Amino acid sequence: MKVIIEQRAQAYDDSLYRASYVENEGHNGFELLGPKQIEEYREQGYLVLRNALDKQAVDSARFELENMAKNDKPNCQAVIPLDI
Repeated sequence: MKVIIEQRAQAYDDSLYRASYVENEGHNGFELLGPKQIEEYREQGYLVLRNALDKQAVDSARFELENMAKNDKPNCQAVIPLDI
């Protein structure tokens, strides 16, 4: 058996993950997405959607992402409940 012990990665400054510049104002929610927005995504590599998720979904996603980043063995649950 081979055991490798690595140091935990250092935490980065939160500002590293905040966008300081967005080329356009974005789009409001998912309802108005169409071929033009898909092409915009393909050209720029991102698409800004404002008000796409409610506060509870954003808070839940943030909590789970922070949990995954801070723990060696995170137990991530679904951010948005799926009705399957």
